[in-house]
Amino acid sequence: MSRSPSRRVEGEASPRVFWTGVLLGVAVMAWGVYGLLSQAGTGPLGIRLVRWLGWVLGGLVVHDAVFVPLVLLVGRGLRRVRPVALRTPVQVGLGLSVVMTLIAWPLLRGYGRTAQQGNASILPGDYVPAWLGVLAVIWAGAAVLALAGARRQRRAAVSRTAPRG
Repeated sequence: MSRSPSRRVEGEASPRVFWTGVLLGVAVMAWGVYGLLSQAGTGPLGIRLVRWLGWVLGGLVVHDAVFVPLVLLVGRGLRRVRPVALRTPVQVGLGLSVVMTLIAWPLLRGYGRTAQQGNASILPGDYVPAWLGVLAVIWAGAAVLALAGARRQRRAAVSRTAPRG
């Protein structure tokens, strides 16, 4: 009885790569849990385990109840984007813009300024123009991707219609 060779789906990681990633991920998570538990309730900046769990569980609920439906709706709407060469650059631009906005949100809102009144070194920058500059770079990159995609589509269409001889 012979065994048929296993077939991998194109783009699928080999089992060795997959399990190496799993082991590394578990190690990183274990280190994080160790750090969390070893710092629980220590010092003025110590992590309060109950508050941390509230943030994590609240984040999961917000992610599943708000972000996932929004992303699915936007993705569905972007399927109607024509020409098709624009779809991926717009998706990438939107995704990066949302991530950068979430990262910059505390700075944009100035949440740290109230921590120590009168301390000018806390959040000393003007973060709105910097954030807008990052968004401009993201969308300039998306425009370059869109132009390259449109050019590639045009070349493919010309090569399909050109007579072969």
